[in-house]
Amino acid sequence: MSKQNSTQLTKESWSRVKLGDVVTTVNENEYDPIEKGFTKYVAGEHIESDKIFVQKYGSIEQDQRIIGSAFHRVFRKGQLLFGTRRAYLRKTGLATFDGICANTTLVLEPKNELIPELFPFIFHWEKFQRHAIENSVGSTNPYVRWRDLANFEFMLPPQNQQLRIKNILNSVQRSINNLENVVQRYSNFCVSQQDELLTKGFDHNKLEKRKTTSGSYEKIPKGWKICALGKLCKIRNDPNVDSDLFIGLEHIGQGTNTLVGKGNVKNFASTKNVFKKGDILYGKLRPLLNKVWLATEDGYCSTDILPIQTNDELDGHILEKILSSKKFRLFAVSSSAGTKMPRANWSDIQNYEVFLPSVNDQQKIASILSNTEQKLIQFKNHIPKLYQLRKDLTDSLLSQKIILKEQNNGI
Repeated sequence: MSKQNSTQLTKESWSRVKLGDVVTTVNENEYDPIEKGFTKYVAGEHIESDKIFVQKYGSIEQDQRIIGSAFHRVFRKGQLLFGTRRAYLRKTGLATFDGICANTTLVLEPKNELIPELFPFIFHWEKFQRHAIENSVGSTNPYVRWRDLANFEFMLPPQNQQLRIKNILNSVQRSINNLENVVQRYSNFCVSQQDELLTKGFDHNKLEKRKTTSGSYEKIPKGWKICALGKLCKIRNDPNVDSDLFIGLEHIGQGTNTLVGKGNVKNFASTKNVFKKGDILYGKLRPLLNKVWLATEDGYCSTDILPIQTNDELDGHILEKILSSKKFRLFAVSSSAGTKMPRANWSDIQNYEVFLPSVNDQQKIASILSNTEQKLIQFKNHIPKLYQLRKDLTDSLLSQKIILKEQNNGI
């Protein structure tokens, strides 16, 4: 048989189906989940965009008043959760535990015609996601109904082909999982290394017990000073700067010390602060978000950002690390004012105690931390490439752009 005829026969073995033919909704409800032994719930923020698995959750007992009666839909480990609100966010994934979710989340499982391992990849298929978005209703808070999702038509391969497609996609997914685990472990190392260097320096054998201004005793390296942050830096108060650059809170990455965007000051009429190259921009609104950036150029910023100018005793790179450290973050959160939108105030921040090495040691510490962060960035940069590979292969394999030849053993 010719290669062309073999390919044609393989294509012809696929069946046109609707999603509702091979996937079913599960409507198990529980209105007293704690009594029945459930401890975890999943809300929209726990389902991460583009992730195959749902691993985050909240505590039903702790958040019972927050989640309310809408969270009564039961899901089981291995079932798929699909967020019907704002389908463009692509929030769908396999549950890795039992729990409850809101009645706006679909709980789904495959029928016999569709093997469970291929099941989640269909919901991450670009063709299906377009269908979900196009069939959403409502403008302010768009949602998609199961009856419209169930009408999604596609070509379903026979189960021996499903197995082979699943194996290919799973191999990519394992690579994603492994790399994300490496990134998580290396991120933890970065945090630990930063905290260690900022408080204990290089030589742990040369520590001495010193009394802090708060009256407690801490072991710090010999020769280091204990200073209030306000003695080492101040808020810049310049009226103007020759720049069109505007930085808002939305432009600073969460916990990354990098920018994720920029604005033009001409588009912002509200009150603004001036910053200069070398200043540290610190997001004082909701300090738990950990938004810190060392400015690489002059510009303007939102009044929810503090432009901090260091003196000659404190290197700007070290201040950036101090403000993004876990220790400082806990201090800023505990001293913030407000409940719904807590803000850290300079009047409190300036009292934060800093263990201050010599400028030469500061530069060495900054260099070590910078090298570590660059390696972490390199790891992170590979993750989107793997997600793109999974997306491309999913589309090519499920759209019959790539046809897997039949094997002699039928698999």
